[in-house]
Amino acid sequence: MECDKAYDLLIEREYGHLQESVQDELSSHVERCEPCRIEAASLDELASTLDRWRVPNPPPMLAALAVERSLNLPRHASAAEARAARVFAHLGLGLVAAALSMILVAGSVPRLSIPALSLGLIGAVWAAMYGAAFAQALHRVLRMRTIARTALLGAGLVVLAAPVLSIPSVVDACRQLFAGARGSFGLNMLLFVAGGLYTGIPIFVSAAVCGRALETTSVNRGGGHAGVLFAILIAPAVYIQCAALALGLVATWMAGSLLAAVAGPTAGIWVATRIAARQA
Repeated sequence: MECDKAYDLLIEREYGHLQESVQDELSSHVERCEPCRIEAASLDELASTLDRWRVPNPPPMLAALAVERSLNLPRHASAAEARAARVFAHLGLGLVAAALSMILVAGSVPRLSIPALSLGLIGAVWAAMYGAAFAQALHRVLRMRTIARTALLGAGLVVLAAPVLSIPSVVDACRQLFAGARGSFGLNMLLFVAGGLYTGIPIFVSAAVCGRALETTSVNRGGGHAGVLFAILIAPAVYIQCAALALGLVATWMAGSLLAAVAGPTAGIWVATRIAARQA
């Protein structure tokens, strides 16, 4: 037996892994080889020292302090739990926003012609849309956050204005100005302008308030995206208020509203960035 192999077997013997078949051969080699005998004695002494060594107990005050600190450490949730918590939080915010919007908008319509089941479905879809918008409003990217917050603030202004200035009341006022000329060009133009102002002013104001967080290079892109998201968020409110109106009047109103929804945020963000540039 060579000394290198004998040294490896000595290590295995100290760990208790040595096979009995080589025990006699190793013992006879150690008796004949002086270096291996010295190495075996050193290993035996080291093993004996480790067996006698004991870890001292920490002081009682130090042990109590360590337990107290460990109990007070914040518990970090896993990534899956954190994602689930964020999803439920966004859905909760969307549900609250949709419920408040339904109360304000449905209460502003004097003759509601939508069944209760349909209102429930509209509210569920509205809650999902609000939840997605709130999730985007907390996005890591500044531009995404600003687009969502602009659309949410604009939609909130439209909903808050519904009890005071609902679409049916505005349409009735326009009809009274053109009594006896229901299908006239002047009435259609007035409805077009009224629809544009009805949605254009809120989204313009919200874009002017929130758009200052955007850089000038992203104004045009951000304005169009904010307008699309704003139009999606107010679609249930417009449908609830316009369900009892004539199709021709609704089409004219919607044409002006959609045009203002796209142009309003772009103009508002442009104004906000110009004001910020002058103040800088």
